Amino acid sequence: MLFSDQIVKRIQATSIEREKQGELSPDILKLIYQKRLFKLFVPTTLDGVMSPFIEAIHIFEEAAQIDGSLGWMIAIGSGGGFFVPFMEPEVSRQVYQKETALIAGSGAPSGTAYPQDGGYLVTGEWKYCSGATYATTFTANCKVMQGKKEEVLAVILQPEQVRVKRDWNAIGLKATGSHSILVDQVFVPAALTFQLTQPKAFLDEFIYQYPFQTFAEVSFAAVVLGIGQRFLDKVKQFLNQKQEVWNIMNQQKYSVILTKINEHVSRFDQCRAEFYSIVSGSWDQFVQEGHLTRSEQHQVTTCCKKLTKWMLSIGMELLPLFGLSAVMEDTLLNQAWRDLLTASQHTLLQPI
Repeated sequence: MLFSDQIVKRIQATSIEREKQGELSPDILKLIYQKRLFKLFVPTTLDGVMSPFIEAIHIFEEAAQIDGSLGWMIAIGSGGGFFVPFMEPEVSRQVYQKETALIAGSGAPSGTAYPQDGGYLVTGEWKYCSGATYATTFTANCKVMQGKKEEVLAVILQPEQVRVKRDWNAIGLKATGSHSILVDQVFVPAALTFQLTQPKAFLDEFIYQYPFQTFAEVSFAAVVLGIGQRFLDKVKQFLNQKQEVWNIMNQQKYSVILTKINEHVSRFDQCRAEFYSIVSGSWDQFVQEGHLTRSEQHQVTTCCKKLTKWMLSIGMELLPLFGLSAVMEDTLLNQAWRDLLTASQHTLLQPI
């Protein structure tokens, strides 16, 4: 269990308030730091956990079932550990050994790096940088001309070099603080750049050799799975609250909705079992063979997108059954639905 029942109740009791604040609260961040949940894929020599991949996926799911924004941030924060082997060893120590270490950033190459003596002059704007308001390091992809060839280069930025543009106004995952960041002609030394095709250290760690896109797809799908479970939990609670009134006014409605919920719970369990079967099989295959074929990667991709589609369909069928009270943003049922809809919009989970 990730947190005690008491802590889970405390987190959920303040969930709507955190939406208004737009970020995780200091007490929740303290819990994350204590359990090193942003360091699940950071080596122990850098004060990380180096959690087994499937165990970490379960953690993402469990955290998202507690609170969507919490699950999303733990998945995003942990994902930053994937960059460890591609940084210079001394740089990775500076980035990851802080207790509060959190990397925020973007994989979109929406910046430009102009070669200079000893480094690059960087300008750009990157959207959807979750955790931007308390990140200790930022990474961002830039386009750079190397001779006549354009390449993508990741740059490492310090908070004082970055301006956070508070523009995250999505309908869900409101407490992730996924704002844009802007950089204007900032010099970045060559030592503070890296490419995901050029590892420099920790070459024996399997997680760093696993295809990055597949890693990200599975991580986000696990969050969707956890939010889906949270939605079903809140649906059942909402139904129980309506039971007394509906037994008087419309007893048939209660029994019909209860049957539908039970059907979707069964469907959810099937989705979850299939997800972990395929992902675990993919990971075992990778560890044994040292690589995944394109067909094997495609199977994982298809599974993650299929799961996301299923979770959305469950929400779209059940939410309209509860009337106006279910569309009020200050209810946990509505919050779970909004989080589910928002998480499913990540480009890696889109059906096409």
